Formats: sequence, C-alpha cells, structure tokens
Amino acid sequence: MALLSELQISWSIKQWMACAVAAIIAYNLVLAVYRLYFSPIAHFPGPKLTAATFLYEIYYNIVKLVLSVRSQHLLTTLQGPIVRINPWELHVNDPDFYEELYSRNSPRNKSKYSADQLGMPDSKFSTLGHNLLRMRRQSISNFFSIKSIRRLDHILIFMAEKLCKRIDEYKKSGKPMKIRLAFQCLTTDIVTHYAFDKTWNFLDSPDFSPEWIATIKATTEMGHIIQQLPWIITLFEALPRWTSASISPGIKLVLNWQDRMVDHIKNIMNENKRNPEMSSIANPNIFQALLDSDLPPQEKTLNRLSQEAQSIVGAGADTTANALTITTFHLLSNPPVLQKLLAELERQCLIHMLNLTSLLLNNCHIWHETSVAMTSTQVHHNEDIFPNSWDFVPERWCDRLDGGRGLECYVVNFSKGGRNCAGINLAKAELFLVLAILFRRYKMELYETETDRVCDVDMHYERYLA
Repeated sequence: MALLSELQISWSIKQWMACAVAAIIAYNLVLAVYRLYFSPIAHFPGPKLTAATFLYEIYYNIVKLVLSVRSQHLLTTLQGPIVRINPWELHVNDPDFYEELYSRNSPRNKSKYSADQLGMPDSKFSTLGHNLLRMRRQSISNFFSIKSIRRLDHILIFMAEKLCKRIDEYKKSGKPMKIRLAFQCLTTDIVTHYAFDKTWNFLDSPDFSPEWIATIKATTEMGHIIQQLPWIITLFEALPRWTSASISPGIKLVLNWQDRMVDHIKNIMNENKRNPEMSSIANPNIFQALLDSDLPPQEKTLNRLSQEAQSIVGAGADTTANALTITTFHLLSNPPVLQKLLAELERQCLIHMLNLTSLLLNNCHIWHETSVAMTSTQVHHNEDIFPNSWDFVPERWCDRLDGGRGLECYVVNFSKGGRNCAGINLAKAELFLVLAILFRRYKMELYETETDRVCDVDMHYERYLA
C-alpha cells in the first residue's frame, strides 16, 4: 500500500508539471496568434518572427551583437518606411517624420520597455510620463542653459589646460597617448565638478582610469539584457557583491558606480542638514539645488537622486568624449580638412568657427527609442539628404549657400523635442573649446592606426551609447 501511495503521489507531481508546461505552451501560442493577427499594429509589415516574439531582437542585440539598426534599415528598405521590429514597437525610417515624433508641441510618453534598458527607472532618462518628465527637466534646465554654461568657462578652461599638461608629459616621454581614455577623464572631471562640486580628478590618474571606461562599457553592454530582463539588476543588488562579481565582472563595476553615486548624494544631503543656508550660496551644485527646490518630497529621495546622478554623469562623460575621439581621428586621417580647420582657427574667434561647427555636426550618435521609434543613425546616413554619408566631408555644411542651415533640421544627435539632451550646451562648449585648443597647440598624428582598423571609430553594434 505504501509503495502504491508513493507511486500515486509521484505520478500526481509529474502530471501537475506536465499541465504547467502545457499551459505555458498554450499561453504563448495564443499570445503569438494575438500578436500576429489581432494586435492593433498587426497590419504593419515586418517578419512574422519579430511580430510574434522578442527572440529576433534578442538574437541581434544580445547573441549576435551586431548593429541592429542596420537590420532595421534592411527591413525598412525591403518592406517600406514603417516596419514592426518587435511585438510592441514600430520603427520609422523617414527623416521628415523625426520632428513630428520627437515634438515639443505634441509630447509623447515613453514606453516602459524602452525606459528599462539602463536600470535607472527613477532617472529623468527613464521617466515614462511627459508631465513628470517636464517637472524633472525644469528642475535642472537652468544648470544647462547657455547663460549657466558661460559661467562655467573658467572650469572648462582649467580642465582643458589640465589635459594639455598630461599631453605635454607624454610628449616629453615620447610615449603614445590613448586619447579616448584622456577625453573621457576630461569630460568626467567636468561633469562631476558641475554635478557635485567635487571633481573625480581622473585626469590625474597616470593611466587615465581604464576601470572607469570599463564601467561605462559594462553599463551599455548590460542595456539590452536589462531591457529584456528588467528584474536582473534587482537580483544582482540583492546578492552578495562577491557573488555578483563572480557571475559577471561587469556588473560589479556597475554596482560600484551606483554605490559611489549614493555616497555623493548622501554627502550632499548631510551637508544641507548641517548647513541649512547652503541654498543661499551663489553657485550651488546641481543636487544642492534640487534638494532646495520646490520639488515634492518623493522627488528628493536618496534612491531617485542617486539614479539621476548616475544618468547625468554617464551621459556627460561618455557621449562627448566619444565625439571628441571620432572627430580627432577623422581630422588626423584627413590632412586637407585639418589644414582648413587650422586656417579657420587662425582667422576667427572660437564662438564663430564655422568649420568646427561643421566637423561636430559630422560626428556623435546618441540613441533614443520608443514604441514608435526612429534612430539618429538612420537619419544621419540617409543618402538622399547626406550623399556619401559614411565619409568625413565637413564641406557638406560650409560649402552650402545657406551655411548648412537647410541640413540642420536633419541633425538629431541630441534628439529633439521635450526629451532632447538637456546637456547640449555643455557638450558643445566642451567640444568647441577642447578641439580648438588641442589643434592650435599640438601637431598630433595617429599611432599604429591603419585604414583597416577604422572599426575603432565606426559603429558595429547598437547599445544606448553606441
């Protein structure tokens, strides 16, 4: 009898497991049928696999690690300007539609699927609703106005001179300099000084803090994984740090960065408690001002502000450094263009340098995706608007009779509308100043860089920071 009872229990467990598996399969089949034939976007073209499941997107973004936007370009070329790229999202390849989609007059909410990718749900970047975004954006917009950035001139010049001292060290030693690392240390020192009134001094690091570069890289590598599995960050945070590090060395860097942001915000909060008059100082840092603002209490929590800090530092450090690197590479690879720039630098003051503006408009990719999405790369590489778009041709701007103004509506590296880059004025100030100083002061050349290694600056895959 005991043996029979155990057998009955055993079979019962197996039957329950079989039923559960069958239910999961049935649910997913019904879901796939709904997505393929009854979804509100079922009539839009696109491969059936992309409409039925996220496996297509997971394959290209996580497994194959290719530039998924080129896959989107192939889809739009074959099936029209609007295609379905996953069960929830349409992709549009029409440059003239960009300003309508990313509009100030008709603001859009952000999809949670798009917002999840950096694991900072309470930051401005990941804010879903437009009204909440507008409140958060207004709270920091004054810090990134042209007037405020001009007050930062002395800091920008100081940091640029600090970079020059490091270049002088390498020049004296005869060693090659990893300019990408140096640029990221520069931009990080600037944004951390502005955000916390306490620079990280990465420019003082003998090897330019390669771990910081690895941290940013790890963050962007995690983006597509977090987008598909948004709970994974919470899981890693709950595990002991050594366990997380053994599973993924990159996640350890990301979590250490989060801890550093928390420490910064704690220090600012404690300082405000010790000295209530902090709000009356002439130039408070960004987070002192946020704490003293009229934002509701839930907007001033340690968790939210530390996520905002992570977003500001990450965006302010990597994107501008990347643009500086790409521009430097192309200038040194194109001596005739470099000579035109040097001549322009001799003739005109910094604020009116047309050629430098042209150079900057030729570089920089910042990604923004929503349920109805467009990508800056597709706009910038539309051959009808920018012939030979993958070539470095600044003359496409300055040789036009209108000085390039007719093309500027298609320059979307800072995005547009209510969700455009808040730090656009700071980024431009850094780009103008650093490029002008470096190329007026130094005669540089590429080291061990050949044409078949152009992959060092070309885009090969899409992450949030490509």
